[in-house]
Amino acid sequence: MTIAGMVPGWALEVHDQTIESYFKRRGSPSGLRFPRLYEAAVSLGLAERYRMAGDLVNCRRLVALAVESHPGHQRLMELEASIAPDTPIRGAGVLLPRSEPGTDD
Repeated sequence: MTIAGMVPGWALEVHDQTIESYFKRRGSPSGLRFPRLYEAAVSLGLAERYRMAGDLVNCRRLVALAVESHPGHQRLMELEASIAPDTPIRGAGVLLPRSEPGTDD
């Protein structure tokens, strides 16, 4: 699931290979680099797909990649320490700022 709540129509393997290819190419002179929030978000989206498929090894690998992409993000580090097979990974809830009590956002 993406940060926007959409699930890509790709097979898990294709999704994983696409993200892996991006991370390999982003540092090259012709590579494209997205902001760290987006890098972490795509990693968490795939991590959730692996969690739903029961593959916690790859789920943890992708959460670790999200932590590497967005170093120092407190809720990402908390997620990495507490991954559970029965708890969905909600990327937006982890990555985006929480609204202040008493506000409409």
